[in-house]
Amino acid sequence: MNSVLPGYASAETALATGVQAPEPTGTDWSWFGLPPKLLAAFSAISLALVLAFVATLVNLRNVYGTAEMVSHTHAVLGSLQRLLAAVVDAETGQRGFIITGSDQYLEPYLRARADMPATFARVRTLTIDNLAQQDDIHRLQSLTDLKLTELAEAIQLRRASGFPAAQALVKTDGGKHTMDAMRAVIARMSDRENALLGSRVTESSRDYRRALYTSSLTAVISLLALVAIFSGSAQLGLARNRAARLAERHRVTLTSIGDGVIVTDNDGRVTELNPVAEALTGWTLAEAVGRRIEDVFVIIHAQTRQPSEVPVGRVLREGIVAGLANHTVLISRDGREIPIDDSTAPVKLSDGQVAGVVMVFRDVTERYRAEQISAELVEHEHHARVRAETANRAKDDFLAMLGHELRHPLSPIVMALEVMKKRSADGTERERGIIERQAMHLTRLVENLLDVSRITRGKLPIDRARVEIADVIANAVEMSGPLFAQKQHVLSVAVPRTGLPVDGDAIRLGQVLANLLNNAAKYTPPGGRITVTATREQGYVVVLIRDTGVGIAPDALHRIFDLYAQERAGRESTNDGLGLGLAIARRLVEAHDGTIEAHSEGIGAGSEFVLRLPVSAEQSGEAPEAAGA
Repeated sequence: MNSVLPGYASAETALATGVQAPEPTGTDWSWFGLPPKLLAAFSAISLALVLAFVATLVNLRNVYGTAEMVSHTHAVLGSLQRLLAAVVDAETGQRGFIITGSDQYLEPYLRARADMPATFARVRTLTIDNLAQQDDIHRLQSLTDLKLTELAEAIQLRRASGFPAAQALVKTDGGKHTMDAMRAVIARMSDRENALLGSRVTESSRDYRRALYTSSLTAVISLLALVAIFSGSAQLGLARNRAARLAERHRVTLTSIGDGVIVTDNDGRVTELNPVAEALTGWTLAEAVGRRIEDVFVIIHAQTRQPSEVPVGRVLREGIVAGLANHTVLISRDGREIPIDDSTAPVKLSDGQVAGVVMVFRDVTERYRAEQISAELVEHEHHARVRAETANRAKDDFLAMLGHELRHPLSPIVMALEVMKKRSADGTERERGIIERQAMHLTRLVENLLDVSRITRGKLPIDRARVEIADVIANAVEMSGPLFAQKQHVLSVAVPRTGLPVDGDAIRLGQVLANLLNNAAKYTPPGGRITVTATREQGYVVVLIRDTGVGIAPDALHRIFDLYAQERAGRESTNDGLGLGLAIARRLVEAHDGTIEAHSEGIGAGSEFVLRLPVSAEQSGEAPEAAGA
């Protein structure tokens, strides 16, 4: 497995101590992703620009204001000069009329009288905020009215009395004194305005210089801001490039890890998913980002099938490294079940604060399968050992039974021979019968042993032919007849004479039924009842053999057809046999494509054996002919 994060040799090493989040290269990141120093510089420059802009606006407003005041002063001075000029024009027009007597010389006089009210109104408006000027305007108004009255009297006198009378009035110098008084008032007002003009011009120049300074300062600060922005942008670009390289290194690291890696934030929501994790969970990175880890990483216990807790929550709460419980299975998005194990560790910042969780997990299917195979091998070995021990015990039991069974017929034979020695030749008939019966018994034992050997080696000959089951049952009853007679059993046979043909070896099938009948006779007390029936069911000939014997224990039914089994008798039984009959019967039936079953309600409840053989393919379709015995 490759490294999980830069600086760690392995995923286990990183997770053993908790993963330290990589520090940003060169500086810390802050608001809008800007470094604090760069952000502080931008803030200072921005504040300086704002202050310079405000100062420039204030100075420009002051310059505009002082310019307005200068213009106002010039307007006042101009109005005073126009007022004086109007009075002079009126006097000039009056004198031209007096000298010539022509009304055309009165045009300046008339125009001045018409303009006079508007001019005075303008001067009053311009000096409304100056009480001294307002007082002089009242004086000037009175002098102007007096002057216009004097001019009007001279004009009227010229019209009425002629030039000499008007000339005499002018020579009194009354108009001159009025005109001098007017000039003195206007001069005083002009001096005031000129004084204001001088201060205002000075103030305007000062405001202009101040505005020029602030504008220059603003330009310098703007230039510095451009330089700072360029420098900051360059630094930011370098920082972003470093961050991009770090992110790419982180991405390549995650991609190259051979285990699945999932990273979450401190709310347990997925932020990163490497390709191995995508393959195991069935979620792509785009689909998983922002989802709860429990939605993407679904796990259960392999044995209980109950949901398991994802350790991310515990790691976030306790800040420790945690892992999954044993036998954890991941349920992928497409329903696959994948055995996994994992380690989960907190992602810590430089101040120790937990910023998220990194979880590394792997597919342990092969290991899980190997463990299962190992467990199965151990279990198989245990079962094999148990079977070997059981077979060994069975062998010992078989040898003991074989010695008993061989000694049992030999004892009567030896005794019969001893008796025969002591008697004449005519008195040995009974002994010959004993020897014959026991010899036949020994023959059957040996034949059974040979059959077991042939069956085990797969060399048991089967000569198939079409045969009626009734004939097979009749031969079997004949072979078992002496045993029934000896134990005084009641045998009932209900088998159709024809109509139940099978394809099989008549001798071997007779051996099967004889073994079943002998088995029923041996384990049924004297005077018991044994019933044999045969029917056809769904393409099979079904033979039932029921007895009222000792029955079979429920837990022994599955072993009743094993070699050397004598489950119906027990070790203390005195019944003859090696426990081979039923085992041979089952293997012979299976060789005929049939089945054999044993049923019993328990000890003392009797037993039932069911033999099923396929109906002969050559059956003519005739209905079975019933028969009883």
